[in-house]
Amino acid sequence: MATTIELVKKGNEKEMKSLYNGVKTEVMGLCRLLLNQEKAAGNAVAPIFQNLWDSLLAGEISSQEGFEKKAVAKTIAYCIQKTKKKNPKAFQTSEQNRFDTLPSKLHLEGNPWELVLENLTDLTRFVYVLHAVCGYDSKRLAALLELKKETVDQALAAEDTVVEGICTAVSAQKKVPFSLSVEQFHAALVEQKEQAVVPEMAQRAVLGRIESLSLSLRKKSKRNKILASVIAGVVVVACAVTGILLGVNHASAAPDYYADIEIQDYGTVTVQLDAEAAPITVENFVNLAESGFYDGLTFHRIIDGFMMQGGDPEGDGTGGSYTTIKGEFSDNGVENNLSHTRGAISMARSSDYDSASSQFFIVQEDSTYLDGQYACFGYVTEGMDIVDEICTSAQPTDDNGTISADQQPVITSITIREGE
Repeated sequence: MATTIELVKKGNEKEMKSLYNGVKTEVMGLCRLLLNQEKAAGNAVAPIFQNLWDSLLAGEISSQEGFEKKAVAKTIAYCIQKTKKKNPKAFQTSEQNRFDTLPSKLHLEGNPWELVLENLTDLTRFVYVLHAVCGYDSKRLAALLELKKETVDQALAAEDTVVEGICTAVSAQKKVPFSLSVEQFHAALVEQKEQAVVPEMAQRAVLGRIESLSLSLRKKSKRNKILASVIAGVVVVACAVTGILLGVNHASAAPDYYADIEIQDYGTVTVQLDAEAAPITVENFVNLAESGFYDGLTFHRIIDGFMMQGGDPEGDGTGGSYTTIKGEFSDNGVENNLSHTRGAISMARSSDYDSASSQFFIVQEDSTYLDGQYACFGYVTEGMDIVDEICTSAQPTDDNGTISADQQPVITSITIREGE
């Protein structure tokens, strides 16, 4: 009998939802405690589960238990990354660290456990939450937070003093006495994690992606079966007819794909994808689109006379699908003769040639100097007037084309269809 993981890989929507339902409370609860903000925690749920699906389909997860463990690990990693982005010095320490030192300005609203959590530093919040809720010892915490074990030991040793100090200081300022022991604080953290509820918007986003991804996996499985059947038939005929080689070449040719990129308030930009020139890139883009990954994302970087870039779940150029692919361009040892002329679609990347993930850009004006350095994988066939409209009306906040979050054009959906 097929396991849950095997069924999910075949596109079983029911089993995928079962995996999600089994860990969603823990994921949301950990995010709420570690990020210490309800909205940020809710926004974290969808990208964390997209990361989990990517890992599962990449073969990194082989059992339901493994999925549950990976969910916790991905959640903690995501929260660490988000916290560092907000405060680059969040987990930096020095020889003069005093973990029993209270903040100069206290938060004064909330329940006792919330007040303690609110008035912790980022470092002590992560240490105390992961120790209390996950049972992690100082060695494991040190590895996760990239700290010395001695530093974590010092933080844990000061927890009684910190909790008591916060309670005393808040009581004095509010003139309302209250106290909270470390044991009560830990019990409250565990209770909050177990009672966490995923916000409706985040729930819809995850379930929508599950439905899209399961459909995509079923379609992919069907395509693979058809292709295998065709190739098998060609091989049989080839054994009898020596001139069948041309048939083999035709049967194995990469299919033509079209992507209809629907942009809210603007219309649809249709792109023909070239799977022969950039097979890895096209497969990655098609899979992401069919999984619903791009639905609701934006174009965050727009430069009139150059290009418009989008597909980042973070909306600021720092995010991706958590899966990277090989850069299919000549400087990276891959032959790709597609040029970055007007209407080209290409993958964005960092300085690492193999760092492309989900971000792509559409070229508004010829930019052939990008040839050989970026993976072009198709061209716009309809809707360049929409690209022009978006580029000319954009109001970037800097020379890099950064668009403020409330002004970023939204990708309603990307629909993939095969050419006739």
